Amino acid sequence: MAGPEDHPLGPRGWPPPPHLPSRPQVPGEGEHKIFDYIRTMKVPLAPHPPHPAPPPKMQTDYDANTRHCVLGNDADLIMLSLSTHEPHFALLREKVDFAPPRRNRDGTFQKPTRAETEQKKRSKSFELLFIGILREYLDVEFRIAAGLDPVPVVGARVAAPKWRGAIFDAERVIDDFIIFCFLVGNDFLPHLPSLDIANGGLDALVTSYKALMTDGGGYLLHDGAGVLGMH
Repeated sequence: MAGPEDHPLGPRGWPPPPHLPSRPQVPGEGEHKIFDYIRTMKVPLAPHPPHPAPPPKMQTDYDANTRHCVLGNDADLIMLSLSTHEPHFALLREKVDFAPPRRNRDGTFQKPTRAETEQKKRSKSFELLFIGILREYLDVEFRIAAGLDPVPVVGARVAAPKWRGAIFDAERVIDDFIIFCFLVGNDFLPHLPSLDIANGGLDALVTSYKALMTDGGGYLLHDGAGVLGMH
């Protein structure tokens, strides 16, 4: 008698996922290869010279409601997920306990008991970070700073009163957010000496960006092609 595991769609009724191996000879880190694949699901990569091609266009068969979930604790995954501009993206992260270890009376650290060590090995918990919700929070944060209603009107292009009439574009704001977050460092770049995320460096950058937009400085990134100079 056939069991659930013999179902053509698998034991949970889902189609078996495709496996896409990437050889170590292919340059790039694992997460970058994953996100390159997600981007090419929407827009195929153009051939490299000497065979130039017209700018790639959105694939007509791409489902805009595709759900993505990436497993990993790397904080850079948050920025990479935001950079896809996908509305349905989640990161599955292993929950990390940042509680400081217990100390003895003489100030030395207590070693965990065998029972505590075994319990920690057995009970791994995970948490989901929904990038779509983060996108909404960023949208509301900067809409308010621009003098707009925090609830957007779908499909409307609205001039921001506090940003000297610039058209508010949440996608461009998110691109700028990714760019200036690089200044507090990531896996490849050290943070600027005056900007440490542990000492409020990210908050200072958000405040400075709002002031830049209020002074009419304009968006930092132009069509993803480069960073404009700050006024």
